[in-house]
Amino acid sequence: MESAWLPEELKGYPVARKALGVVLRGPGAKPVEDYRWLYRDKVRALLEKAQESREPYLEELETYLGKQAVFWLPSNPDADVLLGHMEEADEVNWRGPYLALSLYLQKRGSLQDVKDALGLEEEQSPVSEAEFLEELNNLSLGEFLEMVTE
Repeated sequence: MESAWLPEELKGYPVARKALGVVLRGPGAKPVEDYRWLYRDKVRALLEKAQESREPYLEELETYLGKQAVFWLPSNPDADVLLGHMEEADEVNWRGPYLALSLYLQKRGSLQDVKDALGLEEEQSPVSEAEFLEELNNLSLGEFLEMVTE
């Protein structure tokens, strides 16, 4: 059974849910300990979904991450290759919100650092667990990149 996860103190923010929320698959998941891998799985899944749905993913990567993110890509790259290029892209720090949350989870950063990294200013908008999971399942690569690169 799938469920969505994000620290309770961030669940009320739509941008935080979509940018940093992850999907847990099955019982026994350890989101705090495994957040790094869960987040990578999320990004990989967004890349795969973009490829399958014929979303203009290369254009979106170039728009939000810069030309270097796509310049050396082979034709028809798989999601793992794309993720590797994203992680190496240094023109835009798309992992800033992720890194802020990772430090917060390790008790080496603050909640305010996470909010600042996402530019959270909007009012909270709580949703049910099912709605949170649906938000993550309906998230597109372009929408995700827009949130994490602003």
